[in-house]
Amino acid sequence: MTAANPNPALCPSHPHGYHSAPRVNAEGSRHVLRHHSLIGLPKRCLVLEDELLEADRELDFQQELTVIERTHAPVWAVLWPLAAVLAVGVALLFTWVPAVAAVAAGVSALVIERVGHAVQRERQRRIADWRRRVGR
Repeated sequence: MTAANPNPALCPSHPHGYHSAPRVNAEGSRHVLRHHSLIGLPKRCLVLEDELLEADRELDFQQELTVIERTHAPVWAVLWPLAAVLAVGVALLFTWVPAVAAVAAGVSALVIERVGHAVQRERQRRIADWRRRVGR
């Protein structure tokens, strides 16, 4: 692993303390970057680029970007159970008025779908941004 950034407050892309520990995993680990969010990929920044370069993991990250690009964001693992809970809740809450239940369920499904696709768009934007740095 690479050393932590000596001045973690200088990164405008990430919150204070994000770079206090190394973010590039050691050779042989399943993922190149250590990042936990519902998007599944951190924003590109100079600190992460330097860590990738120092760890000589850019080729590994190119391969991982290909896999990330073809999979859904982790947010869907949260949204599908939320959709199920909302559907059951709406059905139980509005059993006496089926038309209201249908409208509420439709609006809930639309909101969940829009949130999921917004996260997926941000994920694709980050992938494209990282591809400009590490290539294809």
